[in-house]
Amino acid sequence: MNKIELNNIMLVLDAMKTIELSLADFYDLCGKTWPIDSFWNSIRDDEKQHSENIDKLKYIVLEDPESFEVGKIFTQKAISMIVEGIKVNIEKLKRWEIKRDQAIYISYDYENSVIEKNYMNIINTKKINYINIMNDIIQQTYNHRKRFEEEILKLKWTKK
Repeated sequence: MNKIELNNIMLVLDAMKTIELSLADFYDLCGKTWPIDSFWNSIRDDEKQHSENIDKLKYIVLEDPESFEVGKIFTQKAISMIVEGIKVNIEKLKRWEIKRDQAIYISYDYENSVIEKNYMNIINTKKINYINIMNDIIQQTYNHRKRFEEEILKLKWTKK
């Protein structure tokens, strides 16, 4: 792997980390806004853990860069737009412009995004320690989607 490819992988991992930390900030504010819903803080903590796991992934790549290759690439513009969208929603939430049900739908969309669904395809490798960490992130993201789906169902039942 050449330096450009390694740099691209590091940029992708940094972008993934930025998204995870931005989501953690959004969920943290949701937890403070609706403290009766304990699931916000649990998901926030998972997002912070994802960020720490991405740091571990970076270390694994740097230890043996030849075992990795860039897979599905998302442009910096696409990633910036996602992060900017999260920040806009954080500001709206601070101004009480987002209701609880909207926050749940927004969160579901974040967890169901193209990037979140394609984590395993962003960087290709057969390194088991990398794959195991990535699988943990993917499983937790799947659990987040399921949790938000449950909350959406509750909303639909309570609106009838």
